[in-house]
Amino acid sequence: MDNQPQRYAVTLSQRAMAHPYQTLLIAAGVGYVLGGGLFTRLTMSMLRAGVRMGALPLVRRALLDAAEVALALPAQSHPTQNFQSRPDHKPLN
Repeated sequence: MDNQPQRYAVTLSQRAMAHPYQTLLIAAGVGYVLGGGLFTRLTMSMLRAGVRMGALPLVRRALLDAAEVALALPAQSHPTQNFQSRPDHKPLN
């Protein structure tokens, strides 16, 4: 006879003893999904909040990078600069 199921049970037991919080979270997650909680308003709200929190650092980094590039432009290349203030400017007349 194959002892594979028994070895698997011993491995799971050892893992549960070594990582009790992880085991509880996995069991709670499986129970939540099997209990029909996957497609509820609570789940959708939690997913929305998670996406917002996850996207916040990405948006922040993109905005900071854009601001850094904008502030690093030399004054002569800025499109709103008055061209008469340049020292090499010669009038047309």
